[in-house]
Amino acid sequence: EGLGPVADLLATSLARAQGLRVISTARVYELLAQMGGDLQHPTPADIAGAARLAGASQLIDGGVYSLPDGRLRLDLRRIRLPAGELMGSYTIVGGDLFALVDSGTVRFVRDAGARLAAGSIADVTTSSEVAYRFFEEGLRQYFRSDFDHAHRQFEAALREDSTFAMAAFYGGQAANWVDAARSAVLFDRARKLAHHASDRERLTILAGFALKANHPSGLAVAETLAVRYPLELEGHLYLGSARIRTGQAEAALDPLRRVVSLDSLAFKTLRPRCLACDALDNLSFAYSAIDSSAAALRYTKRWTELQPESPRPWLTLAFHQVTLGQTDDAARSLRRVTDLDATMQDNPGQLAYFWIRQDRADVAEAEIRRLGATAVVHDRLERLWFLAIALREQGKLRAALAAAHEARRTRTPPPDTVSTEAILTEAQVLLEAGQPQVAAAVLDSFAHTLTAPWPSARASATAWVLAHRASALFAAGDTNALAELADSVELIGRRALDRQHLHHYARGLLYFGRNDLEKAAQELRAALPTGLTRARYHLAQVLLRMNRPSEAVSQLQVALRGSIEGGGFYTTRTHLHEALAIAWERANRADSAAAHYRIVVRSWRQADPPLRIRREAAARRLQALERSR
Repeated sequence: EGLGPVADLLATSLARAQGLRVISTARVYELLAQMGGDLQHPTPADIAGAARLAGASQLIDGGVYSLPDGRLRLDLRRIRLPAGELMGSYTIVGGDLFALVDSGTVRFVRDAGARLAAGSIADVTTSSEVAYRFFEEGLRQYFRSDFDHAHRQFEAALREDSTFAMAAFYGGQAANWVDAARSAVLFDRARKLAHHASDRERLTILAGFALKANHPSGLAVAETLAVRYPLELEGHLYLGSARIRTGQAEAALDPLRRVVSLDSLAFKTLRPRCLACDALDNLSFAYSAIDSSAAALRYTKRWTELQPESPRPWLTLAFHQVTLGQTDDAARSLRRVTDLDATMQDNPGQLAYFWIRQDRADVAEAEIRRLGATAVVHDRLERLWFLAIALREQGKLRAALAAAHEARRTRTPPPDTVSTEAILTEAQVLLEAGQPQVAAAVLDSFAHTLTAPWPSARASATAWVLAHRASALFAAGDTNALAELADSVELIGRRALDRQHLHHYARGLLYFGRNDLEKAAQELRAALPTGLTRARYHLAQVLLRMNRPSEAVSQLQVALRGSIEGGGFYTTRTHLHEALAIAWERANRADSAAAHYRIVVRSWRQADPPLRIRREAAARRLQALERSR
């Protein structure tokens, strides 16, 4: 009759033994799906092939049979891979699946010379055979990428056994594709039930939850999972992601490369779940974070070679190409994106990146406006977000504020809430328009209304908003309020995985405002792992005040190679060009200074006050430099 649900039960049970490394059934299913195998009725050859690819040196196969007296018989064979040599066989009789697995585990562990933890497999999974059969069917559908069907199966398993932790965990994973609100509920339920699971499953649940919820335990749990169960890819992917979020981008490279190496078969399909693709995406981000654009480009080109029919790597490649000034190549990559996915045609983010990275925000604005209004709420919000970025680059602050206000009026169903990006845009435009007190008030009010499914997620969002309030208080010269705010950002940031370094930004501004330049530079350097471009911008200003223009140039050049959103949203490329022009001029590099002044003069030619005044100053400096040549 085949092993059926016994296979996963046995793998989970054997994984409890010290001295054994066991491939999870989920990993085998994933590889079977990548191989194009039949997940419903896999052949022994397919299973053996998946086991070898997963790194297994031995395979257990066999079958479960019903006996006339109502009991079950489990026949197992222990086979050495890849030769197929029979190493031992076992026959176990029991009243139910759990008894069979417990007895089979004892026999196998004893022969393998390992040591088994006390207790039954039912103690760390479920005592319901019906629940387990629903769970196993859910796994098969999940790795077929039928997430809706999989979600229903996992929910059915939970109805049979409400304490089934892995059913809740995979239910959350599947629901993430079909019902985000339900996904959050199921992840939280899995976290609360994790103590019912085996050690491997417990760590998988806690690491997955921590990454989703930005919980500060994420790094430690991911490290433990990767070390104890090195054949499970999630541990290495979670570890790389956690290190990036905690500002350790360089340390993230090795675990992410390991995922790419171990999951290379994933590139042969275009399934939504692709751990190797996620790892390459994270590798690209990590290399950008350590200012290694060439390495990011190299890895992304490799990705396009491995998955030439997927738009995802081509879009990432275009981003790196335009960052390095390879605009013709970037245009070709973007055409490839739209050839593969027609929905990406006239994508506002794509247009904004392409033109703004070339310091042609005027073209970006025209292209985004050409798209016009859309009936789809999230598309409209995305268009307004990038329109505001393009307008800010040109110093058209009144128009940017109008775009932010339109975005605030565009509610997001469900739930009926105001876009976070709209409020952050409004505050940033107010700051750039010389109204820092108003910006600080907007951000203070917003910080008190933030909601999230988990306290750690709310802490992450709150610390981020308060850090931008610090920018406004600094601009307003309010160092007393800034000192108190820095303490709050530190306290709140400790509760979130990705905000551990953020308080250094607020403290750097505090010391800068009090003219303690050495401490300001020290704190702002410590804030750089946050990815907040504004930290580099202010660090460069401090370095200029310390008469270290060459160091200021280096910081600003890194900032200029950053993104235009995310951490890069909170300054503009035009402001960075202005600062670079000043730094190069202070370093006696007139030609370099003039090149950046030209961009400022062109970008701000329609700027509102007070940026118009700064444009005129840039024009005068440019004329002076050109006369002196």
